[in-house]
Amino acid sequence: FYNDSRRIIHARPRLLFVGRLSVQKNIPLLLDALDGFSDRFETLLVGDGELELQLKELARGLGLNNVRFYGRSDGEDLLRLFRQADVFVLPSEREGMPLVLLEAMAMGLPTVATDIPGNRDLVVDGETGMLVGIGEPQEMRRAIVDITSNDAVFRRMSKAAFDRAKEYSWERIGEEFERLYDRLGRRQSKG
Repeated sequence: FYNDSRRIIHARPRLLFVGRLSVQKNIPLLLDALDGFSDRFETLLVGDGELELQLKELARGLGLNNVRFYGRSDGEDLLRLFRQADVFVLPSEREGMPLVLLEAMAMGLPTVATDIPGNRDLVVDGETGMLVGIGEPQEMRRAIVDITSNDAVFRRMSKAAFDRAKEYSWERIGEEFERLYDRLGRRQSKG
């Protein structure tokens, strides 16, 4: 876990997406949300996939000059990208348990994510980030602006995201399993 209480929003806030460039990740939602005001942000899309060329064309067509496609990343390089970001964005149409979302939260990043199962299980709307409708670029735009335009809100969400991610550490999960097994063991011995 990484927690930097000195984390501040950059003059041009840095948005980060990490994942496959595929239909499931619904990246056009993010690009549509940035339409007309992308120059207020630096947006980095990390990953590769079958939609890479189409997404680059869409970004170009919308005139999104501050959207960069980074390609695949992992290890120390990916950690550096998380550290440099201000807000993590996950516009997916569907997710299971999005580990990348936990990684972002463990780095103290407030999140803007679609209001779907998986995302909804991790993001506490208004506390650790904001949940938006799956086909609502205006909602996504407003959420990004709300988080990045108020330093107090940003800091509060950053800390809450970090604290929430700690609930999912292997140590914490292990403790929960131990308690569950103890309860089950006691029930069986009484039966």
